[in-house]
Amino acid sequence: MFLGQVKTYVLSGGVATLNISGKSYLDYSPSKSIGRKGIIVTEDFGELSENQFISAGINAPTSDTAFKYSISIADLVPGATLQITSYVDSIAKTWKYDSTHLLTDGTDEIQGDSFYVEYKSNQKANKGFYMNFELVEASTSSTFSILGIVLCLSFALLY
Repeated sequence: MFLGQVKTYVLSGGVATLNISGKSYLDYSPSKSIGRKGIIVTEDFGELSENQFISAGINAPTSDTAFKYSISIADLVPGATLQITSYVDSIAKTWKYDSTHLLTDGTDEIQGDSFYVEYKSNQKANKGFYMNFELVEASTSSTFSILGIVLCLSFALLY
């Protein structure tokens, strides 16, 4: 399910299909399954504009889902902000970026049952925001790595 006023473009099978709707819940909630791919972009993306804004939420099928994303462009001029929030069992984890706290390059993966992305230009002229995303099964390696670290720390504290 997508929450907020968003434009959603879905790639289905190898053929690009453009879906434009004002009823995002009714049109997109049946396709929130693993393997779902899409993009999230600001309305004036690519154009110098003071009105670059996007606030989008995606509900995943289960909390064992990961939100894999790659941000192609986040024009974080002074005043513009980006916030990414993930929820697992109603517990939020938030990442905030701006001109002094920049994004790292590459693809990232966040586990959760819902994800929210908010980009605001705050009336500062910029070229906007563009992000690719995919819903994937959460990798078990990260779970085992965290479990291993906790066990090692617990063992070290005991001795």
